[in-house]
Amino acid sequence: MSDDKIQLILVVESDKSAKTDSQYIRKLIMKLFDKTISDKDIKLSDVFMCGKSNYNKKSTIKQINDWKKYNAKGINYIIYFFDTDNVSDPTWIKKLNDEVIPFCSANKYEFVWFSYDIEDVFLQKQIADKKKLREASKYKIDDYFKKISPFIYDQNSTKQYFEHHSNIMRVLKQIFNSL
Repeated sequence: MSDDKIQLILVVESDKSAKTDSQYIRKLIMKLFDKTISDKDIKLSDVFMCGKSNYNKKSTIKQINDWKKYNAKGINYIIYFFDTDNVSDPTWIKKLNDEVIPFCSANKYEFVWFSYDIEDVFLQKQIADKKKLREASKYKIDDYFKKISPFIYDQNSTKQYFEHHSNIMRVLKQIFNSL
């Protein structure tokens, strides 16, 4: 990439073969920020963690660094996306609050959460693992935008990790408003 290029590196839980999470995220970004992306020639790049526990593994960091090298003279925004899963189970929430958020903060990465998961926010329902690829593909083809939880747009929500909520719009608007 040449000088002054902008790249959003989307670090998602899903694996490279399924690409389920990035399908939802890319559709939202393109729908809401298409003109800015075109005008500023912004590149969207994916990093697939193959599971949320791999957020700080060498393979994940290497993928991020490879994309950053590709755009070495430009501006890179690294955004981590996590499902909160069952918020009544304090184990993962504690790990998010005690390890993942500080990791993102220390590295100047953005942190986006979906409660309970990305499908729950975008489709307003839980999807069985074996059906996630089909639902994500359908979402990519069909216009499910009218089904998106209204809480995805609630940028000032204080209900962190509350069912059907996400901070994705707050984070994306913060980035795109800074461009």
